Amino acid sequence: MGHVATHAKLSKKMADILIKNQRKTARDRILRDLAHLVQFEECLWSWNHPDHKNQVRRKKAWKRILAGLRQIYSEVELERAEVSNLPCIKRRWKSLQDSFT
Repeated sequence: MGHVATHAKLSKKMADILIKNQRKTARDRILRDLAHLVQFEECLWSWNHPDHKNQVRRKKAWKRILAGLRQIYSEVELERAEVSNLPCIKRRWKSLQDSFT
């Protein structure tokens, strides 16, 4: 009986790990796609771009990125990746930038 209970605990633990890895994988995909979308919005990252200091155009660029992510992912997935709104998406992008500099 103890062996069966142990096996059940292991199965539960393995299921929890798999679910956690699925979330991590979805989060990784979202962050990868965020990076790709930012790449197309040169005014957000290129100091030489004429609109780099234009806050209105930069905000529109962030809105396009968020709209792109919303076409691909559910709101729940975006919330889990902490990119479900403009302040969150900007914060997440800053965090990604800082991790590579």
